[in-house]
Amino acid sequence: MCLKANVFTGINPCVGLRDERHFVLFMAYFILARACFCTLGYPYLSLSLNFLEDWPYCPGRTPFILIYNLAAVLSFTVLIKLLRLVILGETTVEN
Repeated sequence: MCLKANVFTGINPCVGLRDERHFVLFMAYFILARACFCTLGYPYLSLSLNFLEDWPYCPGRTPFILIYNLAAVLSFTVLIKLLRLVILGETTVEN
């Protein structure tokens, strides 16, 4: 039970004892989702960088490029953080 925010006990807003595994799994799924987005979006990235052809999709070229770059950078950054936590054995809190 979260002692700081006991009003929102149904949502479990605190990461406390025995909740770290859920956070590590969240980080792993976050990396997987961003990696899939970057892999499947790569052909569209090359199309969006070609300014000689028409861009027929709803988000413009610039927002798509920015979102793609943000996804790639966040995926790489969270991957490094997750690997660091796993290698150092800091995925659980033990007394």
